[in-house]
Amino acid sequence: MKSNKIQLGFIAIGVFFFASILFSCTDDNNDFVPIPVILDFAPDAITLGDTINLIGGNFKQNISENEVNFSSALNGTSYTIDAVAKVLEAQTNVLTVIVPINAISGPVTVTAGGKTGTSNILNIDVPNLTITSINPPAANRGDTVTLSGVDFGDTIDDNTVLFGTEAATIVSASSTEIEVIVPESLSVGPLTVTLTVASINQETTIDFEVTDIVSVTVTSYNPPAESVGAEITIFGTNFSEITSENEVSFNGTNATVTAATSNALTVIVPDGATTGPISVTIDGETAVGPDFTILFGFTELLTIPGVDTSADFTRVFWVDNSVVYITGEDGILIKSTDAGATWTSITTPLTENLYDSFWINEMTGWLAQSDGTIHSTTDGGSSWNSWVDVGGIANGVAIGAFSFVDANTGWASGDNGIILKTTDGGASWSLQAAGLYNSVDFDNIYFMDENKGWAVGELGTIISTTDGGNTWIDQTITELQTAGTDLKRITFSDAMNGWLAGEDLEIYNTTDGGATWNPVAISGTYSDDLNDLVIVNDQLIIAVGDDGGIVRSVDGGVSFTASVSSFTDENFDGVGASPDGTKVIAVSDLATILR
Repeated sequence: MKSNKIQLGFIAIGVFFFASILFSCTDDNNDFVPIPVILDFAPDAITLGDTINLIGGNFKQNISENEVNFSSALNGTSYTIDAVAKVLEAQTNVLTVIVPINAISGPVTVTAGGKTGTSNILNIDVPNLTITSINPPAANRGDTVTLSGVDFGDTIDDNTVLFGTEAATIVSASSTEIEVIVPESLSVGPLTVTLTVASINQETTIDFEVTDIVSVTVTSYNPPAESVGAEITIFGTNFSEITSENEVSFNGTNATVTAATSNALTVIVPDGATTGPISVTIDGETAVGPDFTILFGFTELLTIPGVDTSADFTRVFWVDNSVVYITGEDGILIKSTDAGATWTSITTPLTENLYDSFWINEMTGWLAQSDGTIHSTTDGGSSWNSWVDVGGIANGVAIGAFSFVDANTGWASGDNGIILKTTDGGASWSLQAAGLYNSVDFDNIYFMDENKGWAVGELGTIISTTDGGNTWIDQTITELQTAGTDLKRITFSDAMNGWLAGEDLEIYNTTDGGATWNPVAISGTYSDDLNDLVIVNDQLIIAVGDDGGIVRSVDGGVSFTASVSSFTDENFDGVGASPDGTKVIAVSDLATILR
């Protein structure tokens, strides 16, 4: 216990005091001057700059009459004791002092009344100031670099950093890391960085190189959002004025540079580009700019040789990223095997309007006909098998849409509440929902798997099933029913997230698997009926409608913008996207294709 030590100290002081009486008197005046005694320290674990109590006796109560020195050097077994400590408080048996920043472990002395007492060795924990790294190890003048290490000063004012002989501005400081700006006045080349921490009177050094590298930067774009095929300008610094020396990438998709100056590049937004940062690479150095938003935009208006331009196209179906089919009036069926660049007509014996098609692969598909007949092929349309409603289960009403989950199992929806199901690839069909909604025309049907599906139609009608269509649940949107608004398309991106499109510019979204549907706000001036909708990728959703209407979201459905196509003001009836989400085709009246 410290109190015991102090009591023992007083006993020792008493003994020492008695001895002093015997031996410290002078012959002339018998003056007695006791020698200061240091018996203990509190605390006994300290470092430089700490406050410590010297416990003993024969100290002076007047602060200025006590001189305290700590050891400052060790030569062999001999200590130099000249590190002067500041005395904060003084009593006859306790002195409170500050450990000098140049002290080392060793004896401490107290001088009072001309007499000096020396303690045993005091152990001092001396900080080990070290720079372990500088990052980066080479940088331009004006750049910010980071010194990492141990025992730095905790505040900016505790530290001094020199690059050679030039003082640097310190941005931030902690005991292990200092951010500092490379001085502008330096010459290019290697030098030594010196860190001095005044509170411990130590310095440490590390090697560094001042460079003069011209850095490429990408700062902004004009415009900041555009569609594929559009021309934009990238602004920045230190671009090459030689066009071919600038490599530009839109979120990983390479682009063509058409013009270049040192601070501006003119580029074409490449096919396949997605929303994300644009990077510019010159001589192996890459600069990455802010995100660029890819807007959807059709770039081609196509007409098909040999196809009656007075006939209307109805629907688009992508089989894979290359093969796509389009249906139309008067039995029109056309096919592309190069993602819509070129088209061929498939000869069919059909003369009725085709409202939809569905394809499992390039060879196996089905056509929906306006008189209720369903046609199927397993050879890509070279031959067709037809299911005719001989028994009158569908009463010859128009079939408007298909949804198949494999080559055998599928559903068809149509007018007068008709929903049909096949389990033999379309050779035969059975009636599922007639009579339940016999006054409702179902315009679309969608099955996620062999059990879960939806059908939508007139007056905001939505019905769903979880048992493959054996039973159906009514989920009609009452607001649309009251307004007399028909729903035209339903589709899902996954089990929980789906979308509806309908008349009067209505788009609805569900995030709970169809249990609830919420309207989506749409900005813009277009306000007509929507006929089809497709989820292109996780960012792009497109709906099309009458009078050339196009509605798109480029942020995954958070916001939608409506506009009118610059190519045509005909009614768009169908839109489809390639499975990889990079190509979109829309079809309209008068045999028009936009790609």
